[in-house]
Amino acid sequence: NEAVEFYISTNPGEGFKPLVKVASGGEISRLMLAIKSAFSRKEDKTSIVFDEVDTGVSGRVAQAIAQKIYKIGSNGQVLAISHLPQVIAIADYQFFIEKRSDENTTVSTVRLLTEEERVEEIAKMLAGSDITEMARE
Repeated sequence: NEAVEFYISTNPGEGFKPLVKVASGGEISRLMLAIKSAFSRKEDKTSIVFDEVDTGVSGRVAQAIAQKIYKIGSNGQVLAISHLPQVIAIADYQFFIEKRSDENTTVSTVRLLTEEERVEEIAKMLAGSDITEMARE
């Protein structure tokens, strides 16, 4: 029985420490993106899944993650689950997942969005409930 423990240094001047003890959710997400990115180049992968790899990031970092996912997608299929407009906007297709519950059951549905629906969903992410024309553009 073997195990691997990753050590990282998250800040300049700090020594290496166990990943599980020092990394934030965002740092772990970015590390997973880097690992999956490296393996996707080494192996002839046709599909890769990123489940909220952008957790804990925003702004420039979110844009960099979106660009990295886009680059990976140029060599295969990428399914990225995200709540960030920067990541959603790079996709060729966008699916909307909705969960509904009543007293007895919970049902999840998935549907492919039209181009108009895509624009509206991304605008909601950018502007919140008061969607402006600027958010739509």
